[in-house]
Amino acid sequence: MKNRVFALLLSFILLFTCALPAFASKNTGVNQVEAPDLPVSDCPLIIVRGMQLNGMVRYAGTEREEKASINFNLPDLLKALGRLPAAFVTGGKDKAVDVLLDYAYGLFAHLGCDENGDPADPDVTMRVFEGSAANYPDLPGEPSVRQLGLFKSALNRYGAENVYFFSYDWRLDTFGNASLLAKEIDRALEETGEDQVNLICCSMGGIVTLTYLTYYGSDKIRSLLSDSATMNGAECATDVLCGDILFDAAAVDRYLTRMVPALSPLFHGLYRTGALGRLCKALNRFADDYGEEVYSRILIPVFGTMPAFWELCYPEKYEEAKRFAYGEDAGKWPALFEKTDKIQREVCAKKLETLNAAMENGMIFNVIANYNTPNVPVYLNAGLQGDGILETRAMSFGATVSEVGKTLSEQELSVGDARYVSADRCINASTAAFPDQTWFIKDGEHICGLVVDSDIMRFFFTLLDSPVQPTVDTWAQYPQFMQADRYEGLSSALSGKTFAAKGEPVC
Repeated sequence: MKNRVFALLLSFILLFTCALPAFASKNTGVNQVEAPDLPVSDCPLIIVRGMQLNGMVRYAGTEREEKASINFNLPDLLKALGRLPAAFVTGGKDKAVDVLLDYAYGLFAHLGCDENGDPADPDVTMRVFEGSAANYPDLPGEPSVRQLGLFKSALNRYGAENVYFFSYDWRLDTFGNASLLAKEIDRALEETGEDQVNLICCSMGGIVTLTYLTYYGSDKIRSLLSDSATMNGAECATDVLCGDILFDAAAVDRYLTRMVPALSPLFHGLYRTGALGRLCKALNRFADDYGEEVYSRILIPVFGTMPAFWELCYPEKYEEAKRFAYGEDAGKWPALFEKTDKIQREVCAKKLETLNAAMENGMIFNVIANYNTPNVPVYLNAGLQGDGILETRAMSFGATVSEVGKTLSEQELSVGDARYVSADRCINASTAAFPDQTWFIKDGEHICGLVVDSDIMRFFFTLLDSPVQPTVDTWAQYPQFMQADRYEGLSSALSGKTFAAKGEPVC
């Protein structure tokens, strides 16, 4: 029970981490790479957004519209904390935990789905932007959009009348969201008079785009760019749903150092003195004592009913995940799993077949995967290379990657062609499904595109505007492995931070 409880508890943690807002800024660094001079594509660009908790609203599109991310306010928190002493005196630790669980459920209850995988609160959804950006002059001011730098850069290059920002309720099954994407594509083609669109799918937008390709084909897509996307699923979702949870103090040290570099000496000290290890043990003890309550009162009613998480699970682990999380109760949710079973069977399990067919049909397809950033340190594969949210192995469709702060073994490096091995010996792209059209950006942020008109943005648009399928050998300035700086400048020389293992100083 302990691992099962924390598996779903950490799905909430991963959800919240993915939802942290990021803000685009004007590039104050110097662009290091001269982009090739290509004609700007006439095709409209559709940016398929990723998961964003802070973008949830209630009463969308009406005068009553309001934020609906988390029901947090300071007075409610203070009231809950104020009840703890009396609860502890009258009922001991058990009663105090009841108060905390009631408060935690109240924070997220409105986001959950019902037994059909539909919103439990029909008034809560995502704000959507139908039509081109010319209809939404206020969109660049929307603080919950993680892709603002990408969006603003696209406006500068293609013009507002040719840029579309596809927003959707990411909690729900992707078949429904793919049908909405199909309508947006048709709208863009009708409004611009073009025959095809270009697409950038970001994070959760990957599975939505893959679902579109599965059921609607690729005839209307000229070029598709996968930007830190989930077209290949996500190891975090797979591990969490299967209960493959690992609380590793060294991983926690690396992650906290990445989040708050100024406090790295403190985090290293806590690791070396064993404080982080003791904290993990305390969490495990809490799970032993109160796991059943956490599971039944918060996790299943809220997060275990969202189809999106189940559709990110690796197909080979999906049935195991259902048995683990729901056990005998899985039969009580036939409508929910009818949706997710369909996506797993017809979309996830056939992703390579679908993508290869699309490329044979003429669609240009390129993949961006980032690395050298610690992931949320709570699941089995979190120690592998990633971008803080998703794993490099998942983003790249199966590249062989090292742990963060380490290099590949000699045996791993010897697999395939040496030209697909990164100079820092952390990545071997030989095992990726599309090694010739997959680029790796060291220190790249999850969903590159936080900085306006950066090197990375110009690289993305070069890929989109290319008249033919490019490869990692097409442009000398854009090799397969590149280094990003804090302003999303690019360099072909791999350097920058390396997060050391086991609490060693970050160099």
